[in-house]
Amino acid sequence: MVLIDEPMSGAYSKVALIPGICLFCDLKTLEPENTTLFFMAEDMGLCRSFVYHKHKLILMLSAMRSYRDWLSENFDLVYYDISENKNQSYGKKLFNTMEIHNIDSIITYEFESQGLKCMIGNICRK
Repeated sequence: MVLIDEPMSGAYSKVALIPGICLFCDLKTLEPENTTLFFMAEDMGLCRSFVYHKHKLILMLSAMRSYRDWLSENFDLVYYDISENKNQSYGKKLFNTMEIHNIDSIITYEFESQGLKCMIGNICRK
């Protein structure tokens, strides 16, 4: 896990999920508050949930890493690299981040995957 500008625990009230398909180039689209922590995670399970061509996966992961670098210059960010915690699901990584920072609210932008939508819904119910 990469935590940029390590924040104080409890300093955040919201976590904003940035999936690989929502890499905004305009800060106005994000409109975060000071208490928003951004969360991005490369996940082996999500990469395998659809039959993607390996070049598309490389492109998506590369774009996510570039966006991570840009986003970390402007906001606090938690980022999981695909080589870390391979056996831990996206949902577990998100849930752990929310527990560590006592966050009780999630901001999402867009999800193509119904499975991911359900998983986020389950986390919200917890």
